[in-house]
Amino acid sequence: MSSVLSGVKIAVLGGDERELILVSELVKMGATVVVAGFPRDKIGPGAFVVHTVEEACKEAEVVILPLPGTSPDGLIRAVYAENSLMLSEKAIQSMAKNALVIIGSARP
Repeated sequence: MSSVLSGVKIAVLGGDERELILVSELVKMGATVVVAGFPRDKIGPGAFVVHTVEEACKEAEVVILPLPGTSPDGLIRAVYAENSLMLSEKAIQSMAKNALVIIGSARP
């Protein structure tokens, strides 16, 4: 059975336990999930872990950020990240054309 998410590249950037559950469910639904801001041992099978926001966003059709959104400077809340995650202009430009960005609280 095919899913509407089959082959859709989704980037999940930072977050907490809620995003861990989300990643698992998206993989089950057939999405190609790329994650930044989590160590490999926290992410179940089927998702790809990368080290930067830019890597995760490259050609992503959907980008999901945590509910708190970003700081005014673009920092992404990522409780498990070893380094800060930043939503940069470069990351935004690397997304697929007409990408859907899902964020709890967007800043100008």
